[in-house]
Amino acid sequence: MTPDDPGRSVFLAICQPALRYGPDGRVLEATGRAEVMAGQPLADRSLAEVAAILRARQLDGTPVAPAELPGARAIDGETVVDLPLTVTASDGRTLRILVSAAPVRDGAGTTGALVIWHEQVSGTRVDRAESEAKYRNLVELSPDAILIHQDGTIVFANRAAAELIGTGSPEDLVGLPILEIVDPAARVTVASNIAMDLKGEDSPFAELDLLCRDGRRVPIQGRGAMVSFRGRPAIQVVLRDVTHRHVMEAALRESEERLRLALKSAEIGIWDRDTVADRVTVSSESFRRYGLEIDTPTGYADWERLIHPDDRGLVEAGRRAAVATGQPIDLEFRVDLPTGEQRWTQFRGRAVTDERGGRSRMIGVLIDVTSRKRAEAALEGVNKILLAALTSETEEALGEVCLEVAQAITQSRYGFIGEVDEDGLHDIAISDPARDSCTITDASGHRPPPGRTFALHGFLGRVLRDGRSLFANDVAGNPDAAGFPPGHPRLTSFLGVPLVRDGLTIGILGVANREGGYSQVEQRLLEAIAPAMVEAFGRKRAEHSLRRYMERLRASNEELQRFAYVASHDLQEPLRSIVSFSQLLERRYRGQLDSDADEFIVFIVDGGTRMQQLIQDLLQVSRIETGAQPPRPTDAEAVVGEVLRSMDAALHEAGVTVEVGQLPKVMADPARFTRSSRTWSPTRSSTADGRRRWISGSPEGPVTAWSSSRSGTTGSGSRPSTSTGSSSSSSGSTPARSTRAPGLDSPS
Repeated sequence: MTPDDPGRSVFLAICQPALRYGPDGRVLEATGRAEVMAGQPLADRSLAEVAAILRARQLDGTPVAPAELPGARAIDGETVVDLPLTVTASDGRTLRILVSAAPVRDGAGTTGALVIWHEQVSGTRVDRAESEAKYRNLVELSPDAILIHQDGTIVFANRAAAELIGTGSPEDLVGLPILEIVDPAARVTVASNIAMDLKGEDSPFAELDLLCRDGRRVPIQGRGAMVSFRGRPAIQVVLRDVTHRHVMEAALRESEERLRLALKSAEIGIWDRDTVADRVTVSSESFRRYGLEIDTPTGYADWERLIHPDDRGLVEAGRRAAVATGQPIDLEFRVDLPTGEQRWTQFRGRAVTDERGGRSRMIGVLIDVTSRKRAEAALEGVNKILLAALTSETEEALGEVCLEVAQAITQSRYGFIGEVDEDGLHDIAISDPARDSCTITDASGHRPPPGRTFALHGFLGRVLRDGRSLFANDVAGNPDAAGFPPGHPRLTSFLGVPLVRDGLTIGILGVANREGGYSQVEQRLLEAIAPAMVEAFGRKRAEHSLRRYMERLRASNEELQRFAYVASHDLQEPLRSIVSFSQLLERRYRGQLDSDADEFIVFIVDGGTRMQQLIQDLLQVSRIETGAQPPRPTDAEAVVGEVLRSMDAALHEAGVTVEVGQLPKVMADPARFTRSSRTWSPTRSSTADGRRRWISGSPEGPVTAWSSSRSGTTGSGSRPSTSTGSSSSSSGSTPARSTRAPGLDSPS
């Protein structure tokens, strides 16, 4: 500014202390009032020197940094308006002044700065200046991004805004269109909010993505309000980076989803009851499970209505005990859902102690244990069915037990068990409610008796033909419901399970009319007990077959005993005559005939005598009341000798020689021992190959038999020799068999 420059005269006409600085920060010219306040000329003084002369400081007494002086800021291109400072004049007065500074530009560059001091300001103006200074400090120091825009263009930004949007300095944002940094998808919403702000209305908080200068997208939450900036309406916007909050919210949602899925998979719900406020808070899964509207406020009475009436006392007693003792509670009780379904719930929790030491809050988990309870019921049902198979007298009684179990575990009103054969399907058992509701009549108008045959169609035929379980909860609209005759009980729901043995469908187990219908749960329960039913009916029928066989066998034995008694009794008289006359012939004609005749007569007498003994034995066996005699010492050698004598003819015909060694005495029933020993015959002993047989034994062991090569046969007409003395086997013989003697109890 030259001396003849018209702008100089304007500068000198300023009534307030004023200074003009050059680009180097030194005073080019100062008004008289400025030099009077300083008490000395100020030309060529630097910004710092002028501040030192006047002892310029903040209102709180803090020195002003050189870079923060209004003149320095103006040289840097910033306009400073009414910055409050405290200075000390040359006369010692402390003055509060407002300093304004503006850059002096020559074309595109800054050639200096103009600084004006407003001295002797009023208290109101200073207070306003102080307030504005504090506000500016708040804006500059705020961690939130703050922007001011006019006519859609940014006119101010703080440092936090520059950092958020990714520019070097706040000045880099000045002049940018405000919508340019807004996600295109949100620009319509932002424009609407700006319009509301300009009308003085409260615009809502907006969450959107901010487009940074480096290409990043930053989620922010912001809101605007109308302000005055340089005398004109503007919108001040406060923006907050919510990236961290979004990350935490996403992690929380993921954690909550994991918890929800875990609770749902485990069929667990969270329960929190405040008895003072009568408020119950549960997880959403519990609302769904118990058929209530999700997230509706509920009191304890809303939940108590769901508890089975017989279990409410148990639940309340458990709660009182937990509150009184502070110990954990573990209860299982039934819940009746609005749909009519009954489920089992386990509550595990404890009373929580509040800050006053009371226990007015109960918190824990609700666990759906219906599946476990039903499985336990199914297992108990299987045991009950198998026990009934052992104790029931008839198939009908067993069928009643089976239906009782099936209806109990599926909560069904009707039950039916049928067996299929070539004639069709026959009912084995029908539950009483189903039978009472049935009004089917035959041609004569009477109700048919149990065991009638059903046609294989409808639900029953479908299950039997396919060999697979089937359930239907809309019976009226199901095509397989066709075929029920008039008078058949009305069905609202149906579940049928095939009865299978060895891969073949042999019958059907059906239940019907369950409140709420059937599902895979009830189907699996019936399928679990069906094999037990098949086993039970098979065992019962086998038992009946065995009983019938035993009855026939007993009748046959009784008939055989009667026949044996009659036959043996009738044979005694003719045999007595044969023996008597043979003995008479022996006495009269012994020695009068040749030796062969004498020998033959002896054979006849011996055979007749043995026959008499056999008939006596047969009579003894034929007496039903006759039992075995107590064992007593019996000479095994004598018994074997008697048996061999009775076998002389058979041994002679077979050409076998039998030698008997020393045999022990044994504890046995002599009659039974003798009868059993007579089963030793050449045919039974397999001597047709001509082998020779020895019988031997010792007091320490059982009777033992060896066999070796057959000896030569005797001549024609001679009988085999029988020895009861000691004999040794031929060299090289080996034991062929060892056995307890028939009728033998133990060696003596």
